[in-house]
Amino acid sequence: MPLLPALPNLLTPIHPPALQSNSTFRWTRGSTLTPHTCPRTPSSPLPSRPSQVDQGLNPSIRLPSGRTLGLSGGIYNRAVASVTKFMEAPFLPKLTAQQLWKERKAPTTLVLHARAGNALGDLAAYDYFALGGPYSVRGYNHGEIGAARRFVELASEVRVPLKNYGLPGTAYGFVEYGTDLGSGKELSGNPTEYYRKPGRGMSYGAGVKVLGACRFEYARDCNAGTGTFFVNFGERF
Repeated sequence: MPLLPALPNLLTPIHPPALQSNSTFRWTRGSTLTPHTCPRTPSSPLPSRPSQVDQGLNPSIRLPSGRTLGLSGGIYNRAVASVTKFMEAPFLPKLTAQQLWKERKAPTTLVLHARAGNALGDLAAYDYFALGGPYSVRGYNHGEIGAARRFVELASEVRVPLKNYGLPGTAYGFVEYGTDLGSGKELSGNPTEYYRKPGRGMSYGAGVKVLGACRFEYARDCNAGTGTFFVNFGERF
């Protein structure tokens, strides 16, 4: 039997099966590419996008048509203010002109420092005020006192120049206090209570500053009643 009449049957095109509008292709090793219908039906709605958290104060008015009239951008909602006062120690006798200009002595200095902060609107977790640390309340680790929406920090320090006694550097003693003003519970998740932090703390200690701005300090944590040695770089105030 001749083979030529059978050739047209071999060349007959193979049409793939009709695909549905919501079909996808799934392929596994050792199998052929076959269409599979998605579980979503055409009438089911698409997954909604998560709403964006408002990170500021956006005054707006909702109109009857469903539109909103107002500001679309966030307003910066985090503010910090601080003040530092340096003065000659009033509880010690003042140096005479001869001691200042001829003997080159330096006066003992009293430093008073206050710092406060406040936040308005929706506050993200990375914008929480962290209380405690070498530049907040010494004697505590960073954020050990707690996280806050509002806070107040107070500090006083007495500095005695050691060059008056023929030694390099400056010796000092300090007392510091910080509180969250009870605002930790206003934060999302109340991290201060969750991590069992006090929300306020006080410390006192002494140190010496040598080698430029290298500070060797001993600070006592009044909450735990323990003391720790610290080595920090840079000015506190």
